[in-house]
Amino acid sequence: MPTKTTPPQMTARERLLARQRPTLKMTICDDLQVKTDLDIARFELRKAKSAATDDPKNPNLTAAVAAAEQNVQIAQEAFDAAAIILRFEALPRPAFEELKKKHPPTEAQAEEGTALNFETLAPELIAAASSTASLSTTPARSSTPGARVNRSPCSTPPGTYSSPSARTWEKTDRG
Repeated sequence: MPTKTTPPQMTARERLLARQRPTLKMTICDDLQVKTDLDIARFELRKAKSAATDDPKNPNLTAAVAAAEQNVQIAQEAFDAAAIILRFEALPRPAFEELKKKHPPTEAQAEEGTALNFETLAPELIAAASSTASLSTTPARSSTPGARVNRSPCSTPPGTYSSPSARTWEKTDRG
């Protein structure tokens, strides 16, 4: 019986170098109504499925699940049409190191011990890592003169909710 020959094993370094670089997908939708409609449709679908699970022989509940699924599909299509999808891929180390060299700290930043000028590096790093065509390296500006641009990607103002279930949670949490 012939023996199978196995290819030589890769070293740890070779496996690390062969890995695909991490990627991140970021979806932006500025249309609050479209986002809310999708959240509500998903919430209503969960409610309909829960009710149908409790009473599986009820044909009205089965129809309600089908209608809720259709509403989610419609809301998802509207969200997809309004949303902008950005994709980012980690830079190879040499490219990242070269980019860092181009953005030394200012004198004030150097005195504080900062190794880079993050204000000038950030836009170019985002543009270099983006697989989305034609991202600008120009800083974002508010359309309202004198307004402050929120640079935090994860901030949610107090009193805002990401979904109907979050609203339910807060209402029940507070009594």
